[in-house]
Amino acid sequence: MPFSKKIYKLSSITVVYWFLLLYIIAALSWWYIALEKQNKAMTDYKIQELVKDDPQFENRLNTLTNNILLAAQIDSGNLSIEKEEINLSVLADGCVQDFKQRFVNRIIESSIEPDLYVIGDTLLMQIAVNNLLENALKYSPEDSTVNIDLTDEGDRINLEISDEGSGIDDAEKKQVFNKFYRVGNENTRKTKGTGLGLYITKKIIEDHGAEINITDNTPRGTIFGVNFYK
Repeated sequence: MPFSKKIYKLSSITVVYWFLLLYIIAALSWWYIALEKQNKAMTDYKIQELVKDDPQFENRLNTLTNNILLAAQIDSGNLSIEKEEINLSVLADGCVQDFKQRFVNRIIESSIEPDLYVIGDTLLMQIAVNNLLENALKYSPEDSTVNIDLTDEGDRINLEISDEGSGIDDAEKKQVFNKFYRVGNENTRKTKGTGLGLYITKKIIEDHGAEINITDNTPRGTIFGVNFYK
């Protein structure tokens, strides 16, 4: 490929993510200005206190920024993976405990077999599990249950995250892993997000030699399953 075409391809890949980052900056600026108008005497300390009182604001911002940067690395082919032995049981349980603290009003149940190991990148694997958990919580009713199961199936280690939401149509099951795709009808598309989480998760899973699939939960909802082959 000619050098000029490579430059154009790289530019077309990164420009979308730069616009997303600029959107975050603009949103933060708008939020700060709104607070100033509400109370001109408000100090930076008080603003920090408001952010602290709404921890999900900071968590959402961190997730959004990380997903944008990761997607840019994936598309440019610059995502590097550190290979090490990971205790997936400990990692998954840590993710569950973190989400229970963040979403105290949600029901998150887990069944995790101990000492199940995979080879891969600890940080990227944590991001993948977090994305699946956050997706399950995002697209299911607040009074419903989200389950995470980790089991040894002999030839593979199976991770399943299930929700009791409205489910995903068969026609959309493959599309949900496309970049910027938002699942469902107009009501579900109003849910906050960029459409990058599942795209990134699939790339991470596949780069670890595993596979991810979607099945229907019973009586309703969705199951995201990940198979790590031994």
